[in-house]
Amino acid sequence: MNKIKSISAFLLLFSAVIFTSCSVEPYTGSIPSSGDNGGNESANDYWPSAINNQWVFSLNGVNQAPLKMVSIDAIGGNSYFTFNPQSNGGVSQVTRLRKLNGDYYIKSEDIIVAAQAGVPGSTSTGTERILLKDYLPVGGSWTSDYVQTTTYTDPTYPVVTTNFNIVATILEKGSTLTVGSQTFNDVIKVRVVQNITFSGQISSAISYYWYAKNVGSIKIETTSGTTTYTQDLVSYILN
Repeated sequence: MNKIKSISAFLLLFSAVIFTSCSVEPYTGSIPSSGDNGGNESANDYWPSAINNQWVFSLNGVNQAPLKMVSIDAIGGNSYFTFNPQSNGGVSQVTRLRKLNGDYYIKSEDIIVAAQAGVPGSTSTGTERILLKDYLPVGGSWTSDYVQTTTYTDPTYPVVTTNFNIVATILEKGSTLTVGSQTFNDVIKVRVVQNITFSGQISSAISYYWYAKNVGSIKIETTSGTTTYTQDLVSYILN
């Protein structure tokens, strides 16, 4: 059971809101331009979206594989910009982004973990949640509650249910932040508090996200237990 718990805690770094699985098909309709998804949304754009847009981050000082927008897909009547698949430590995942009325949604498909160290492989249900509401004032917040289930390839392992409560709050707007050698203006800082309930026990993780106008995410800091992960933007390409 301790091994199951450790995997569940590890997955919180990759998880979001539960999402019912559905087919993915090429999107053939028109795509709104960045920052203009119809309606009365903010005219700002804190995550520019176009095929081949690319961001490279370092994780605790080590450069990671590029995060690149590789396709546009229609899912459940919504259009998403899909990133290239990401793999890390036996975990693989596909994520997608959509924007509507100043809301930025991140959709994560099922999380697949390879078998390792005597623990069987597993699949955790995909999720979707709002990462940013760029029109909210400082102090504005939003909440997400959802359940994620994890099923193991070894049927003797029970299905694991994990409950998430996420509270995000705008801490700063219009600020300036230097990341490495780059200085970014018009930055929004968001605090995200995740409370995770597993087998009656509650654990927490706190993340801070910085988004720069017309650039995207530039820095993320996540603390889970006594461990802190820092992701800094190293370079980016926008089309």
